[in-house]
Amino acid sequence: MQVKQNILITAPCSAGKTILFSKIIQRLLKENPNFRTMVLVDREILVSQSRDKLKMVAPELTDSIGIVCASVSSTKTLDAPVTVASRQSLINNLDKFPPVQLIIIDEVHLVGTPHQDQPIPDQWGMIISRLQEYNPYVRLIGCTASPYRLGSRGGYIYGNRNREDALPYFDAVDAEITTRELLDGEYITGLTGMASINSSYKEDIANVTMIAGEFNLGQISDMMCKPVHVQSCVDAWQKYASDRKKT
Repeated sequence: MQVKQNILITAPCSAGKTILFSKIIQRLLKENPNFRTMVLVDREILVSQSRDKLKMVAPELTDSIGIVCASVSSTKTLDAPVTVASRQSLINNLDKFPPVQLIIIDEVHLVGTPHQDQPIPDQWGMIISRLQEYNPYVRLIGCTASPYRLGSRGGYIYGNRNREDALPYFDAVDAEITTRELLDGEYITGLTGMASINSSYKEDIANVTMIAGEFNLGQISDMMCKPVHVQSCVDAWQKYASDRKKT
């Protein structure tokens, strides 16, 4: 049986990554009530979502969840069995934050990949490095729908699929489910495009040039920002989606 320090999970949007890591937390705390876990996210809305999903999956842990996010809670609970934290708030409280046994990072593709000339590339790296100082045996679980970063320091966030001097936190994708598998299992439904076409659309679209088989992005953007075409989006929503809770 292989034992690994860091685990990378990839699953598409709507697959239920938050529910997945909530179940992991539930199991770990059931096996060891003294276990401490931190869920680290980038935005305050994800703090609220992670807290709420965790309460839904494991209601017995409701009183065991601490929040470190200024815009979600005025009280920063640093010593709870489960801490849900935003990167921006936690970075200012690291000196007072007790060690944890597990770090779970949602949207882990946002975390900068360390390189030989920059082993701590950003605030994420500062947090991970500090918590590793507190507990050298801390485990890391990363969750993402897209295990790569764009830009000059981009590339895949695991293994050797990056620059030669990259030092990624993960050596492989350890668990993965695809959109096709979720569709075949009827866990999600496919997208259906609905449109409301106005009379000027055909004439306008005919005047947009093509580049390498694709519409000229600037021209198509200008076209679709015309009030008549913005209104077509509103018309389509009123016709097909006005009875939905969210669109």
